[in-house]
Amino acid sequence: MRWFNWVRRSSRDVVFDGRVKLVGALALVLLSPACNDNVPVGNSPAEATDPTDPVIGNDAGAPTETDRGSIADPGPSSSEPTSGENSDPSRSAEPVAGVAPSDPSAGSETSEMDAGPADSSEPASVDPDAGGPSEADAARVEAAPPVAAQPRSWREGMRMPTARTELAAARLGDRIYVAGGFGGEADFDSYLPEDDVWEVHADMPVPLDHPTLAELGGKIYVTGGRQARMFAYDPATDGWTPKASLPQARYAAAGVTLGEHIYVIGGSGTDATDIVRYDAETDSWSTHGRLAMVRDHVAAVAHGDRIYIMAGRSLGGIYTDVAIYDPASGTVTAGPAMQESRSGFAAASVGRWICVAGGELLGFPRVTRQSAECLDTEEGAWSFVDMLPRPLHGVGGASYKARMYVFGGAENAGAATPREGWVHILEP
Repeated sequence: MRWFNWVRRSSRDVVFDGRVKLVGALALVLLSPACNDNVPVGNSPAEATDPTDPVIGNDAGAPTETDRGSIADPGPSSSEPTSGENSDPSRSAEPVAGVAPSDPSAGSETSEMDAGPADSSEPASVDPDAGGPSEADAARVEAAPPVAAQPRSWREGMRMPTARTELAAARLGDRIYVAGGFGGEADFDSYLPEDDVWEVHADMPVPLDHPTLAELGGKIYVTGGRQARMFAYDPATDGWTPKASLPQARYAAAGVTLGEHIYVIGGSGTDATDIVRYDAETDSWSTHGRLAMVRDHVAAVAHGDRIYIMAGRSLGGIYTDVAIYDPASGTVTAGPAMQESRSGFAAASVGRWICVAGGELLGFPRVTRQSAECLDTEEGAWSFVDMLPRPLHGVGGASYKARMYVFGGAENAGAATPREGWVHILEP
């Protein structure tokens, strides 16, 4: 009898176990991605983008200045004004050769940090009967240029011939020219990024600190720096020629070239809110707009058909504000504010980004900025990048081939020391 009861219980367990296995198999089939209309076939959870991923920070919450130098893109600290989303524009998706872009809602993207460039040497075959992209669509995808990476990390270049601060920089061709500044007020040199070397040129006709520098028509123009006179440097002759003076003397202003004109913006002096424009053909200046407030120790760059005017200071106040100037209409509108206030800093337009670095605050206590941040002009948001190797103000900035170059500067806020003639290069 015991043997019969044991056989009966075992048979019942086997039947139950089989039913469990059958139910489990049916559940796997029903829940598989191929049977689920809401999950694209071939996408694993690891490929999906989770918009709720937390920002990496320190134990106290928001990242500190040191944290921002070591985290790829921590975004703004909780105590600073935020503009836009905390996104990483350097992880933009690249098109794959021979495949038409798909609906973003139907799958995940592959960033250029995760994958190498697509091989467009052999286009993928397209079967028009299969409902795929046409040959013309595939050709357009193959011809699309790769998305440039955002500059993020720093390296150092060859130091300047003389250590200077409160200088100005501007690029002409394959050279970046650097003019004046404390420690070499009449000095005028050029840096060749391709070779990482310097060349010394003829001294400026007048010694200048806080000058304004810009390129136009194959020449370099210098003005401002506590005075109104302007001179043009001709690389072909290594000589200087006097030009029409500014309407009023400017100090710590920004010089920008856009189209066929040079614009001098901001600074301190009489009528310093006026945006003045220089016409090389007539050798004359005229007023073409006005700032809402005084901005000395300001930085400005041309980007597209606009000029971005960033931060600066007045009467001890340091700004984060960004103004966007339209030369065609002479109007100034508000742009996305930076995450940190700055004055006496470097700025450059690098691809779709506008990057700034360094600067100083003259409050109590005085602070020299070591941070750097870039504006994604397509997304309209600033994000921090790696910090400068050292805090600096009174620097000059320019761009060359997707890199930002920062020249000179001093470490102590409100002072011209210490200075070593550093060259810092922000690159992807």
